[in-house]
Amino acid sequence: MGKVIDLVGRRFGRLVVLRYVCQDLWLCRCRCGQTAVVRGGNLKSANTKSCGCWRREQSRQMLSK
Repeated sequence: MGKVIDLVGRRFGRLVVLRYVCQDLWLCRCRCGQTAVVRGGNLKSANTKSCGCWRREQSRQMLSK
């Protein structure tokens, strides 16, 4: 296994990294207040930017139009 790059305190979209969990998994707090465990690769590649709240907000907006 390679060296783990410390992501604690970094912001990725709506997520702020709180701590390393294990095997490239990171505990993050979303702007909405929820927490999520996210793979570091998904954070760095911008595949994951929130706990899922952004997608729910977008769905709500589409349904209300």
